[in-house]
Amino acid sequence: MKIEAQRFHLDVVSEHAISLFNDLINKHNVHSGLKEMNFIDKYEMEIAEKGFFAKKEFKEVERKYFIKNADRYNMPFKVKAFDEVKLKTAGGYDIVMIPNTITPFKINPEQMMNPRILIDTLAPFENSNQDEYTLLKIVAITGFCAKIFIVNSSIPEFGKSSIYELLHYLTDKSPVFKPRSIPGVLHHITESGNMVFDEISKKQEVKDIMEEFSLMIGGGKNQYINGAKKASGMKQTYDCSNQSITYLANEFQHYSNPEKEFFDYCFTNNPAMDSRFLKLKFTGKMTERFDKEFNIKQVAEDNKMLYINITKTLLWLSDVYKENKYDRRYKTNSPVAISLNGRRLQNYESITLLIDMYCVDQVEYDKFVKVLDNSIINYKTMLPVKQEVDYTNGRLL
Repeated sequence: MKIEAQRFHLDVVSEHAISLFNDLINKHNVHSGLKEMNFIDKYEMEIAEKGFFAKKEFKEVERKYFIKNADRYNMPFKVKAFDEVKLKTAGGYDIVMIPNTITPFKINPEQMMNPRILIDTLAPFENSNQDEYTLLKIVAITGFCAKIFIVNSSIPEFGKSSIYELLHYLTDKSPVFKPRSIPGVLHHITESGNMVFDEISKKQEVKDIMEEFSLMIGGGKNQYINGAKKASGMKQTYDCSNQSITYLANEFQHYSNPEKEFFDYCFTNNPAMDSRFLKLKFTGKMTERFDKEFNIKQVAEDNKMLYINITKTLLWLSDVYKENKYDRRYKTNSPVAISLNGRRLQNYESITLLIDMYCVDQVEYDKFVKVLDNSIINYKTMLPVKQEVDYTNGRLL
């Protein structure tokens, strides 16, 4: 691999994430209300503690923590030392870690690079459709920095999941996962950043919670109230004022029973889901030659400050969106934009705002807006009932 691409090999950035985030407890890791619990310590003595349960999952390894009430005001923090205790359960004991030495941790927002350099620097992999791959990076970054609701469809080889995984390794707030249970869905609510569903669960109860959460937050609610009976051990209220949701899907024809399994057909209230999500279809495939013929740990260490500077810039961009600090330079000349309304139009405008920041002139802006428009049209035409664009009336049917 070329040197600039090695820096963003997932195995390399995962090494960085292990050193930076593996022992980091964020507010979104907490999954219970205030509780007073009895634990068994290493001397087999019973001890009482008041605090909150937290769960930290990294590379499918899950750790359970109990955060003392006084420590919750220091989040996020890194756990430097902990007491390992046992919690009696119906089936025996759970091992729980109670932090006893912590260090507050924060990466401050700061513009370390301009948006164009950020986008071009991040995952500079070769793709057979480079413009659409650049658009994917723009959409993924927008999903972290703004509050948007997106469906991304493509062939598996396009690389759509890897860019979101990369953002998660850099920020700890863009989890990409396959939902398997109700708690599994709720544990991945980051409250800010992006929650990325890699396919839709076939379990009805899991699909129902995905739909309920998507409709509520996608409909403009800033809080999610947990009403799931089978998730009684979870927090009851989640602050989702800056929470994005992304669904990743293969192309329609890649499913064995697409008219029941594909995003547009699998929910109880498909029209309501449709109204909240902007749906894109990308074409092309990754042509980058990925290998591990280099020192993964050394490359991760050598680029530590690059990763932190990218994260600082992403957090700065988040503030730009939240505080509406950027004035557009270019005009959006798009019949597709005219056809959109409500939440889908807001999603579109959030993406084109970052396109505006990326482009050097109106000509380039028009080019990438057209790439975005074509991805919307291509998604529509991928479905069994062909949709057509009526440019005369400025409507996407």
